[in-house]
Amino acid sequence: IALLLVALIPLITLFHRDDVGRWDIARSVMSAPDEPAYLLMADAFLHHRTVSTRATLGRDAFYQPGYPVLLAIWFAFIGESALHAHLLNALLLCAATAITYPLCLRLLRMLSPDLGAGGKGAAEWLALLITALFATNWHVLGTALFVFSEPAFMVATLAWAALALEWRDLPQVPGKTAVIAALAAWAYLIRGAGLVCMAATFLYAAASLVRSLWIRRFARAAPQSPLRSSWAAQRVAALVIMLVLFAAARYATAYMNEAPNSYPRQ
Repeated sequence: IALLLVALIPLITLFHRDDVGRWDIARSVMSAPDEPAYLLMADAFLHHRTVSTRATLGRDAFYQPGYPVLLAIWFAFIGESALHAHLLNALLLCAATAITYPLCLRLLRMLSPDLGAGGKGAAEWLALLITALFATNWHVLGTALFVFSEPAFMVATLAWAALALEWRDLPQVPGKTAVIAALAAWAYLIRGAGLVCMAATFLYAAASLVRSLWIRRFARAAPQSPLRSSWAAQRVAALVIMLVLFAAARYATAYMNEAPNSYPRQ
């Protein structure tokens, strides 16, 4: 119950006092380029299956297409409006808060296995405290006050980190590795900084493959079970899956947006 209440804190970003001091809901956008560009890209994808804004702005926007596409899918279900865009960001921030708890709990137990010696549930309460600090941080809440891509990016990266720590058998299982790779690719499609997640996933899988081949090369005499003998093939399959997903993400960015990470020249 406590975690649920903490996870719902970002919903307060849907309400504010207007210029005359009256309570109102978040139903407007600012005149800066971010919000109008995201909304126009979402509108273009919703109606024309493209994120190009040439028809409305005369030029393509320079933002990653992942968040506008997510907005368009959301609009297709509940309708297109600024209020619904703010609602999506508030819900995404609720999801990011909920993911923060198991991530913190896993990290606490990894860093200090005997954390529970001081009292039952110490790790759980500490993880809940960290989650509450995350949910009430002004800089975190501020990302949901606008139609920005940060809440979606936090969901993608936090889920990527939480699952990567939970699934310690990566990349032996191609299915799990594909999920991690997909989250990394989604993070990159939302914001260019997601490239870090993609690189980390690939390097970890590549290092694991090299380690597996090294062990097989210098431990031939040791008997191996059928499962362990197929690990190398599974890792190769996992690497292929990741490469395909990463290539698809890069192609989608280049195809849907001519210059996703570069500001237009004046």
